Amino acid sequence: MKKLLYAMLMMVLIAGLAACGDAEADGKANDNENNAQDEVADEATNDNAAEEANDNSASEDADDPLENENFAQVVDILKENDYEVTDVQSGFDDVVGSEDSVTMVVNGEDMLTLQVFKVEDGHENLNKINETGEATLEFDGQQGDVAGFYAIGNYAFFLGEGHPDSEEVETLIKDNFSPQ
Repeated sequence: MKKLLYAMLMMVLIAGLAACGDAEADGKANDNENNAQDEVADEATNDNAAEEANDNSASEDADDPLENENFAQVVDILKENDYEVTDVQSGFDDVVGSEDSVTMVVNGEDMLTLQVFKVEDGHENLNKINETGEATLEFDGQQGDVAGFYAIGNYAFFLGEGHPDSEEVETLIKDNFSPQ
């Protein structure tokens, strides 16, 4: 998990430095023109802000991550074995080859969420997970490998080794999860 966080931090830092360099060089010449355009854009944004907020909340409610029966199966397995599962939500598509994902907090450890990824059948990243326990992730155009993954069928799982229940959860999922 530390490696994942370190890799993500480095990617964000690199992207930020690159963005700052471009903005500084271009920004001085266009400041006055941009300020006038920003004022017009702000007025339009304020008029539509309430409408967009309502539209976004309605679409988020419609996107239930547990509609995927396999994600729901993982939650059920954990709950049936006396694990507290909260904050189940759509996850991040940072695993190369993933089609869908979900994150969930297990036993209140909200800094180390259980992440489940549905990976394309036969994708090379799925093979890599099965062979090495590492997955290739992509964040802001940068790719890197992260250890600590395991796969069952075309579902990849990640729960940081710092989570107090990581070994027990892995064993429980490996023994009981069967993708449909």
